[in-house]
Amino acid sequence: MKRILFFLSLVSGLFVSGCLLSSCDKIDEPYTRGTGGANETPYRLCIYLIEDSIVAPQKNNDPSVGPTPDWLDYVHNHLLRTSLNGTWGSIFTGGIDAEADDTVKVTKKVLLEDFTGHLCINCPSAAEKAKELKTIYGENLYIIAHHAGEFAEPQTSGNYTADFRNPSSNELYAEFGITYNPVGLINRHEFNSQRRVGAGQWAAKIGEMMNQKTDIKITFSKNYQALTGLLEGNVKVRISGKWFTQPFSIFMNVYDTNNWNANNCKLVAFVYEESSREIYQVEETDVYSGKK
Repeated sequence: MKRILFFLSLVSGLFVSGCLLSSCDKIDEPYTRGTGGANETPYRLCIYLIEDSIVAPQKNNDPSVGPTPDWLDYVHNHLLRTSLNGTWGSIFTGGIDAEADDTVKVTKKVLLEDFTGHLCINCPSAAEKAKELKTIYGENLYIIAHHAGEFAEPQTSGNYTADFRNPSSNELYAEFGITYNPVGLINRHEFNSQRRVGAGQWAAKIGEMMNQKTDIKITFSKNYQALTGLLEGNVKVRISGKWFTQPFSIFMNVYDTNNWNANNCKLVAFVYEESSREIYQVEETDVYSGKK
């Protein structure tokens, strides 16, 4: 696997596109949706980096999906590697008015966050269900796999020495009260006062979240330089007739021990409401659009 060095340089806060050299249009209070003013919770933008096609051993208890009890060439997908602007993201400030013909509502997409681990014997079955749902819903469903908790801990010897945990997955595991694997969050929405959803209910609950519209739109602009490994660009977000821009810069090099493969990495950006933590829009793009 191609080795890369990850260096992150992210401008804090959300700045308005089209800033002048000396200043840019900002407002003192975080921009909020509606007219609730100070009593209304702001939205935030998160940008995560995930990786697909990681071959590493996985415990498995279901012979219908793969070898048991040790699936040595298991392919881990959607694995969260890092959060580019922090676990909880950036507050929206400033904004540029959208054009009159750029206010049409768009499809509200769904994010499934799968809490998993390589020692979890039931997790391959859950991942297979997620794969089936992705086949059904295509680009209306995105997946992030969080390796966290006791089933994600590396062992000191043997097949399971890899450590796929990261600070953001660990923080989310604790924040949302995850106590077992596999379990998921679906847009971090509460279903009958319960946010955690067992894998057996993913199909039904994801189905409930589909076919909705939102005024929140997310787009990416990026440039990846394969020779130097530099990825830079912007995530742009439209909310209630205003556009906001978040710049980012990622540098990759061939000398690191993380073993991340740029060809298999993706950026996932999502907007959520701070008080409820519910996600209102999500988009994904390849880090390297020219991948083979």
